[in-house]
Amino acid sequence: MCCNYTFYTQKCYFMCIFRYNEEMKSILNNELLKALRAHRSQNQINRKLGLNYNQVSRWETGQKRILWQDFIKLAKSCGCNLQKVFYSTFLYLGDVKDPLAIIKHLTGSAKVSTIAAMAGVSRFKAGRWFSKKAEPTLAEMLSLMTSTKRVIFISNMVDMKLMPSLSKEYDKYLAMKELLMRFPVASGVYSCLGLEQYRIQEKHVCGFVARMTGITKNQESEIIELLLKAGKIVKRNGKYFHLEPFLTRDAGGDFLSGLVSKRYWSARAIEYMEKLNEPDFHSLFQYQVFNTSQKAYEKIIERASFFEKDVLNIIANDQENKTYTKIVNFQIMDLEKMSRS
Repeated sequence: MCCNYTFYTQKCYFMCIFRYNEEMKSILNNELLKALRAHRSQNQINRKLGLNYNQVSRWETGQKRILWQDFIKLAKSCGCNLQKVFYSTFLYLGDVKDPLAIIKHLTGSAKVSTIAAMAGVSRFKAGRWFSKKAEPTLAEMLSLMTSTKRVIFISNMVDMKLMPSLSKEYDKYLAMKELLMRFPVASGVYSCLGLEQYRIQEKHVCGFVARMTGITKNQESEIIELLLKAGKIVKRNGKYFHLEPFLTRDAGGDFLSGLVSKRYWSARAIEYMEKLNEPDFHSLFQYQVFNTSQKAYEKIIERASFFEKDVLNIIANDQENKTYTKIVNFQIMDLEKMSRS
């Protein structure tokens, strides 16, 4: 009786979580469609797309899920350049009409089962995407994006004041972006708090992070205080713990704020290389100057993105104690443009 009751309780719990997630997906989906339409009437969009008089209404109310291809057409009819949005958010140069190419770009070499779990669908349904026998919905595509990237992606399309369900996430993103603008090294401070060397300490010792990141103790204290206010870390028993993921890579969607971090870490790398007199087997510095066609260049950009996703997958699957904080700094630049600047 006890076992049956426990099983029933767990089943109800997971059913509630599933329903909550599905409800949140629906709310996000509906808000985005309305925000994208903005001042335009539903009938205007219906006529422009040659749809039934109530089709847009059915999408916006959740009576019918909007497929990715329909979303592409809808976005275009509302004056949204999705190609530009995808590039600014994900550095994606491929065809936005090809959901499979986008999925591969977003997930790298992740297994079908992992992609299915991310999208909240069955492995069978995800497999049908890859065999091009089925097409994902807008909600499923949004689920394949990390929470931060999803916020950035949507903010590049619509006025976020029209997205109340994302207001808290958007505020956190803005706070995080402001923190990185003031202290680009904040991502390094955050990472160091997850190292095994820090975890085994009985309590936080001011100076540990400063020594690891090359900043002052005062800067360490100020950045940790800002991380606390941003809700990225929490203090328990005299030590700091990660509360939620921090944007330790490109700010994305905002060129200037992303450039601040890139300049900072590039400058740190140059400073370090200037001091090198012999090979450093814990670091890797490579370069290659080459000629390429536009078509080949687009493939190189795509593979560079796959490289990033593969690295992230390796990090996510790493179950060992974390004893290193590594920085991947990747550039592909045009020699002629560099020479003229």
